[in-house]
Amino acid sequence: MQPHSWIEISQGALRHNVRLLRQVVGKGVLLAPCVKANAYGHGLLPASRLLLSAGADWLSVHCVEEALLLREAKVTAPILVLGPLLASEHQAASRLQVRLMLGDLDRIPALAAVGSAKQPLAVHLKVDTGMSRQGIAIADVREREQLR
Repeated sequence: MQPHSWIEISQGALRHNVRLLRQVVGKGVLLAPCVKANAYGHGLLPASRLLLSAGADWLSVHCVEEALLLREAKVTAPILVLGPLLASEHQAASRLQVRLMLGDLDRIPALAAVGSAKQPLAVHLKVDTGMSRQGIAIADVREREQLR
């Protein structure tokens, strides 16, 4: 029986798209394409290698497990973990030298305890700028900034 639907990815078109994005945003802007969920079903490792070879700077994944798969495959590019982390994953994130998207300021002390002067844990704050979907409310960020 033939499948009713399928998808084919053109490697040439994907390379072209990365090069085009690079031209549009310029050299000073980092490109971090999402390869989460097995690169949306297209293969985490082949898609990641192709995107990096075409000019992507970083890779974005959903979880530490995906970052581990990339590191085990010798991918050395920076990796940004977009999804939430369990406390039990903090050490692995540090060991893998990934960057974490943080949408909750209350998690900072636990993450700070994991990082060290030799191997700091890079954290990117996700700020909700108005869509009310995810991230730290801008008012909370401003309030914490004033407390310093």
